[in-house]
Amino acid sequence: MKRTIVSVFVFALVAGAALAQHSDPRSSFTRLDADGNGYVSQEELKAQPRVVRDTSLYAYGSFELADVNDDEQLSEAEFSAFEEPLPVE
Repeated sequence: MKRTIVSVFVFALVAGAALAQHSDPRSSFTRLDADGNGYVSQEELKAQPRVVRDTSLYAYGSFELADVNDDEQLSEAEFSAFEEPLPVE
């Protein structure tokens, strides 16, 4: 019984941490922008697959959809707009 409670507690902590990371687009953007130039390139995305898995870019699999001005890099505004949750109707 004690072991089950500890397992459930550990699972809740891990799940909570994963959700917290996904809920903050600015934090994900900062971690992905490896060179600190204010943009995220496809190369930076490929270099950090664990961070990308916490983003909508991974879920939708499309850098091109997020890159609205077609400059082959994502500004923080483009990234954040793509990460905004869609309204539920």
